[in-house]
Amino acid sequence: MIRQTITFSAPAELGSGSNLISVTDSQPPILHFHGKIIGMHAEKLKEEMNRLTNQHASGFILDLSQVPLLDSSALGAIMLTVQQLRQTGGKLVLLNPQPNVRNVLRVTRLDTVLEIVSDSETTRYAP
Repeated sequence: MIRQTITFSAPAELGSGSNLISVTDSQPPILHFHGKIIGMHAEKLKEEMNRLTNQHASGFILDLSQVPLLDSSALGAIMLTVQQLRQTGGKLVLLNPQPNVRNVLRVTRLDTVLEIVSDSETTRYAP
């Protein structure tokens, strides 16, 4: 498996540190995001999900195991991707969201419309 990595730094007002996006070239592809998905980070996520949607109409997995927090712009990017993939019969699967992220998904009731799996379940996923 090949893994592509993109690293970008957050502006000071968003907090310290760098965020990382990487893609594991597998079937289905896995998009890994490391760090908070807020503000401009949600835009980076949206860009990468759009690229993957164009390349893999059947869908992909979004690994949220290293995402401690996401905001409404991240949720909007995820839902836009879900809608785009559904138009072609594809799907987006969320992998291992951390407790805070899972709680946001529960409170917004997005956990009822999104497919969420654990590591052990990814082997049975086929877009």
